[in-house]
Amino acid sequence: MGNIGAVRRDRPDCLQPSGFSDSSSSGASVNRQLYHRPKTFNYALNDSYPSIFDLTYEGLVDQNGITANIIPALAECWKISDDKLRFTFTLREGLKWSDGHPLTADDVVFTYNDVYLNEKIPTGVRDTLRIGTKQELPKAKKINDRQVEFILPEPFAPFLRAAGAAILPAHKLREAVQTKDSARQP
Repeated sequence: MGNIGAVRRDRPDCLQPSGFSDSSSSGASVNRQLYHRPKTFNYALNDSYPSIFDLTYEGLVDQNGITANIIPALAECWKISDDKLRFTFTLREGLKWSDGHPLTADDVVFTYNDVYLNEKIPTGVRDTLRIGTKQELPKAKKINDRQVEFILPEPFAPFLRAAGAAILPAHKLREAVQTKDSARQP
């Protein structure tokens, strides 16, 4: 799985990949072009690649394109319990959505519990989160505004990589998820 992290000196309770630098942009820009029209702007329902979502959403973690190591994204660090059943992520301080609304643990819990793990929403993300022969799903729990804990039914090494799924804005999508159509589907 590659390097999953080293203990940070300033935060001994969190892991962060060795050599990871968290500095601001140097002002350089990258231009990327999609060669087809997006089939949907709904991340949870998207099944195409490449897609616009690589450019518009971020997960808790990401993958270094050269080393394939897991690196921080929205989460500044994470902690894995000794029994490998609890993954606790600490979000970066001061995260905001493009509309200025704060991005908090509420968004992470909403994204996972209400969208990805919701059997009534047909998303392929859920399949990447199924664990073991019973195909059980993890649960997300808010600890505070910046921390969220995932509780797994059994140890699952790919979970850290799966935490790269895009986090969605609860303040924009909660009503749509809670509103049911005539077939009682979100």
